Amino acid sequence: LHRVDRRQRQMCIRDRDKGAELSDELADPHSEIYEAYANLRTTLQLSTAGGFPQTLLVTSANPEEGKSTTSYSLAAQLATVGKRVLLIDADMRKPTFSVDQHAEIGLASLLTTKGIAREHILQTSQEGMFLMPSGPTPPNPANIIVPTRLERILAELRPHFDAIVLDAPPTLGFADALLLGSVCQGTCLLYTSDAADDLLCV
Repeated sequence: LHRVDRRQRQMCIRDRDKGAELSDELADPHSEIYEAYANLRTTLQLSTAGGFPQTLLVTSANPEEGKSTTSYSLAAQLATVGKRVLLIDADMRKPTFSVDQHAEIGLASLLTTKGIAREHILQTSQEGMFLMPSGPTPPNPANIIVPTRLERILAELRPHFDAIVLDAPPTLGFADALLLGSVCQGTCLLYTSDAADDLLCV
């Protein structure tokens, strides 16, 4: 169980209103948001005998609980310490990491075709960090998430990355996260604690 104070998460939002980007906060080792996610990364590294799970699903019980911010932050943190990381936007219902110029590539396309996974990866501006977009929005994402096909996709990608972080939809009301998590080595479930006003990661 890892606690991230909500004040730390909201700092980056206030700073972005002043012109700073979240990526700037994450790159600043003196910022509170950097330290909060560095602690989370360390917790996950110590969670298994083999270190940070090579495939990690990040989800939440409800929308707007910080799963996409956490997915991005963990990927950026790992890249900062020299890891080669792939961030997969697996929320095909409400994607966060949209890529207008490459709308035809992404996870949804891979799940519905026999395409090559590496051809659906984009390099980000951060060294060592790569992105697989969600792809074209399907009518019902749960219908195209076939665990055997997803496992083949991940198996193709594992040799090329130290870690693969999947940003999944919320668990309540959708089967997507359960299907995605069935082939991942670890799952990070986020939820807000009203009593503590914090974000908890289990």
